[in-house]
Amino acid sequence: MCAVLRRLDICPNAYYSYRKYRKADYYAQKDSAKALESQPQIKEELILRSGQGS
Repeated sequence: MCAVLRRLDICPNAYYSYRKYRKADYYAQKDSAKALESQPQIKEELILRSGQGS
């Protein structure tokens, strides 16, 4: 991969930086989901709300 990037005059770290920024939103969403799971009070409220709608 580095050889191809060098031929195109692209910095070898550019590919990895691209992947890092591409996944940034995914990791942020994943972290916020974990934060919600760690708060039992909010989790109980969500469960109660979903049960009332049925």
